[in-house]
Amino acid sequence: MAATGGLPIPEGGLDPWGISTAQVSKPVVMAIQGICFTLGVELALASDVIVASRDAQFAQLEVSRGILPFGGGTTRMPRIAGWGNAMAMLLTADTLSAEDAHRVGIVTQLVESNPLEAATAIATRIAQQAPLAVQATLASAQGRTGGRSG
Repeated sequence: MAATGGLPIPEGGLDPWGISTAQVSKPVVMAIQGICFTLGVELALASDVIVASRDAQFAQLEVSRGILPFGGGTTRMPRIAGWGNAMAMLLTADTLSAEDAHRVGIVTQLVESNPLEAATAIATRIAQQAPLAVQATLASAQGRTGGRSG
């Protein structure tokens, strides 16, 4: 089980949110199209580069269901989007447009269509770099020597 009592993690598996196991040491590039709510947003917050289509929508709906985000949303959202933006999203369960998610830093790049193609192009560019330098740069940027912080 995740440390917060959330989703079960198989023995030897990785928690994709990096809550109960160390996060992977490789960059994570995510593509989002359409609706990205609750745990999907938290997966995005745990990713390194997020490409979204302009029609994507984002929301943390937990408070409307009487629960709280357990995938790192309460810790990563304020760090990424800023306190006020994070609190507005986390405490109201309001939906954010892709443009607003980009404006507050949740989304790295907006595309008209096919975010998977754009995300794959970014991942390919990253993969063309020196692997140890990519890992060291990511670790340094995250302020870690071992597992991912946050």
